[in-house]
Amino acid sequence: MASRLDGNSISFKAIYSKAFRFWPLMAVVYLTTSILIGVGFLALIIPGLIVMARTSYAQFYCVLENKGPIEAIKKSWNETRENQWILLIGLVVMYSAIEVTDWMASKTLTAIGAHYVFVHIVASILNCTLFSLPIVFAFRMYSDRKATIKEQQDQVFEL
Repeated sequence: MASRLDGNSISFKAIYSKAFRFWPLMAVVYLTTSILIGVGFLALIIPGLIVMARTSYAQFYCVLENKGPIEAIKKSWNETRENQWILLIGLVVMYSAIEVTDWMASKTLTAIGAHYVFVHIVASILNCTLFSLPIVFAFRMYSDRKATIKEQQDQVFEL
């Protein structure tokens, strides 16, 4: 994503080399945010949704800005304050739409007599494909925020 933002081209080997370098850090980010979101859901669901929205940039700070997992989560928490409700609503709508689509596809395939394995494979492919949408949404919000900050900094330097 960083090379795409910078307009640079990167080789296939370099892509996977960089991806494997970040994998352990991202595993810690995902595990930590999952635990935080789970605790939030135990506290009557709404706190879990807020934690989900507020930690949605952590993966980008980890990979694109080389932040450690805890630092990335803290920075995400601080940087999403202004847009937390937009993020929350957008993510809830997307995840809900994904779940409804998955449920409808599974029910439809089961109703026409499709074998369980086939239903499971189709539902898994559908889920894997659609679950990229919330990440893309969060990335667009993240990149818009970065662009806004850059514009503000440029205006300060012009003065």
